[in-house]
Amino acid sequence: MAKPDTIIRSLWEFLQTCPHIEAGSPVTVDCMPMDNNAFTLATRSGNPIVKMYTDGSSIRQYPFAVWYRGSRGTIQEGIVASGKCELISRWLERQSRDGVLPDLPEGMTAQLIQASDTGKLYTLEPDVYVYEVPCRLQYIQEA
Repeated sequence: MAKPDTIIRSLWEFLQTCPHIEAGSPVTVDCMPMDNNAFTLATRSGNPIVKMYTDGSSIRQYPFAVWYRGSRGTIQEGIVASGKCELISRWLERQSRDGVLPDLPEGMTAQLIQASDTGKLYTLEPDVYVYEVPCRLQYIQEA
Protein backbone atom coordinates (compact mmCIF):
# COMPACT_ATOMS: atom_id res chain seq x y z
CA MET A 1 0.00 0.00 0.00
CA ALA A 2 1.36 3.41 -0.97
CA LYS A 3 2.05 6.02 1.69
CA PRO A 4 -0.55 8.77 1.90
CA ASP A 5 0.42 12.04 0.22
CA THR A 6 -1.08 14.34 2.89
CA ILE A 7 -1.63 14.33 6.64
CA ILE A 8 -5.36 14.88 6.25
CA ARG A 9 -5.62 11.75 4.08
CA SER A 10 -3.59 9.84 6.71
CA LEU A 11 -5.99 10.95 9.44
CA TRP A 12 -9.06 10.17 7.33
CA GLU A 13 -7.78 6.64 6.63
CA PHE A 14 -6.91 6.20 10.32
CA LEU A 15 -10.40 7.25 11.46
CA GLN A 16 -11.92 4.63 9.17
CA THR A 17 -10.47 2.02 11.57
CA CYS A 18 -12.22 3.44 14.65
CA PRO A 19 -14.73 0.91 16.00
CA HIS A 20 -16.92 3.74 17.37
CA ILE A 21 -17.68 5.06 13.89
CA GLU A 22 -20.31 2.69 12.61
CA ALA A 23 -19.84 1.00 9.26
CA GLY A 24 -21.76 2.95 6.69
CA SER A 25 -21.59 6.23 8.63
CA PRO A 26 -20.08 8.77 6.25
CA VAL A 27 -16.82 10.44 7.32
CA THR A 28 -16.36 13.65 5.37
CA VAL A 29 -13.48 16.13 5.41
CA ASP A 30 -14.02 19.81 6.20
CA CYS A 31 -17.73 19.81 5.39
CA MET A 32 -20.67 18.92 7.58
CA PRO A 33 -22.93 16.41 5.83
CA MET A 34 -26.67 16.96 5.89
CA ASP A 35 -27.22 13.41 7.15
CA ASN A 36 -27.50 12.65 10.83
CA ASN A 37 -25.25 10.08 12.49
CA ALA A 38 -22.37 11.40 10.38
CA PHE A 39 -18.77 12.26 11.20
CA THR A 40 -16.47 14.94 9.81
CA LEU A 41 -12.71 15.28 10.04
CA ALA A 42 -12.09 19.02 10.29
CA THR A 43 -8.77 20.82 9.93
CA ARG A 44 -7.97 23.50 12.50
CA SER A 45 -5.49 26.33 12.53
CA GLY A 46 -2.49 26.42 14.81
CA ASN A 47 1.28 26.75 14.88
CA PRO A 48 2.63 23.50 13.44
CA ILE A 49 6.14 23.76 14.92
CA VAL A 50 6.54 22.46 18.46
CA LYS A 51 10.36 22.26 18.47
CA MET A 52 12.95 22.94 15.76
CA TYR A 53 16.36 21.21 15.81
CA THR A 54 19.62 22.58 14.41
CA ASP A 55 19.81 19.78 11.83
CA GLY A 56 16.56 21.06 10.27
CA SER A 57 14.32 18.33 11.64
CA SER A 58 11.44 19.28 13.88
CA ILE A 59 8.66 18.08 16.13
CA ARG A 60 5.38 19.29 14.67
CA GLN A 61 1.69 19.10 15.39
CA TYR A 62 -1.37 18.96 13.20
CA PRO A 63 -4.50 20.25 14.96
CA PHE A 64 -7.80 18.78 13.82
CA ALA A 65 -11.24 17.94 15.15
CA VAL A 66 -13.75 15.16 14.82
CA TRP A 67 -17.32 16.43 14.49
CA TYR A 68 -20.40 14.29 15.01
CA ARG A 69 -23.82 15.36 13.73
CA GLY A 70 -27.03 13.90 15.06
CA SER A 71 -30.68 14.74 15.49
CA ARG A 72 -31.71 16.31 18.74
CA GLY A 73 -34.25 14.14 20.45
CA THR A 74 -34.59 12.32 23.72
CA ILE A 75 -32.23 12.44 26.66
CA GLN A 76 -31.12 8.92 25.73
CA GLU A 77 -30.17 10.08 22.20
CA GLY A 78 -28.09 12.89 23.72
CA ILE A 79 -26.31 10.43 26.00
CA VAL A 80 -25.55 8.17 23.04
CA ALA A 81 -24.18 11.07 20.96
CA SER A 82 -22.04 12.45 23.77
CA GLY A 83 -20.88 8.93 24.54
CA LYS A 84 -19.70 8.41 20.95
CA CYS A 85 -17.43 11.43 21.29
CA GLU A 86 -16.07 10.21 24.62
CA LEU A 87 -15.37 6.77 23.13
CA ILE A 88 -13.55 8.28 20.13
CA SER A 89 -11.44 10.37 22.52
CA ARG A 90 -10.52 7.29 24.56
CA TRP A 91 -9.85 5.28 21.40
CA LEU A 92 -7.34 7.90 20.19
CA GLU A 93 -5.59 7.82 23.57
CA ARG A 94 -5.42 4.01 23.52
CA GLN A 95 -4.11 3.94 19.94
CA SER A 96 -1.38 6.41 20.88
CA ARG A 97 -0.45 4.46 24.02
CA ASP A 98 -0.30 1.21 22.04
CA GLY A 99 1.78 2.78 19.24
CA VAL A 100 -0.96 2.30 16.64
CA LEU A 101 -0.61 5.60 14.81
CA PRO A 102 -1.47 6.99 11.37
CA ASP A 103 0.85 6.17 8.49
CA LEU A 104 2.11 9.61 7.44
CA PRO A 105 3.62 10.92 4.19
CA GLU A 106 7.28 10.33 3.41
CA GLY A 107 9.66 12.06 5.85
CA MET A 108 7.10 12.21 8.68
CA THR A 109 6.73 9.84 11.62
CA ALA A 110 3.76 10.02 13.98
CA GLN A 111 4.58 10.24 17.70
CA LEU A 112 1.14 10.58 19.27
CA ILE A 113 -2.48 11.32 18.54
CA GLN A 114 -4.82 12.66 21.18
CA ALA A 115 -8.06 14.44 21.88
CA SER A 116 -7.82 17.50 24.11
CA ASP A 117 -11.25 16.77 25.58
CA THR A 118 -14.21 14.43 25.16
CA GLY A 119 -16.38 16.73 23.09
CA LYS A 120 -18.25 20.00 23.14
CA LEU A 121 -21.83 20.46 21.99
CA TYR A 122 -22.61 22.98 19.25
CA THR A 123 -26.20 23.57 18.19
CA LEU A 124 -26.94 24.38 14.56
CA GLU A 125 -30.71 24.13 14.48
CA PRO A 126 -33.42 23.29 16.99
CA ASP A 127 -33.53 19.65 15.88
CA VAL A 128 -29.81 19.11 15.07
CA TYR A 129 -26.72 19.01 17.24
CA VAL A 130 -23.03 18.82 16.45
CA TYR A 131 -20.35 17.68 18.87
CA GLU A 132 -16.72 18.65 18.32
CA VAL A 133 -13.79 16.65 19.70
CA PRO A 134 -10.64 18.79 19.34
CA CYS A 135 -7.54 16.70 18.62
CA ARG A 136 -3.94 16.90 17.57
CA LEU A 137 -1.39 14.69 15.86
CA GLN A 138 2.24 15.15 16.89
CA TYR A 139 4.93 13.95 14.50
CA ILE A 140 8.60 14.20 13.62
CA GLN A 141 9.44 15.96 10.34
CA GLU A 142 12.78 14.94 8.87
CA ALA A 143 15.17 17.65 7.68
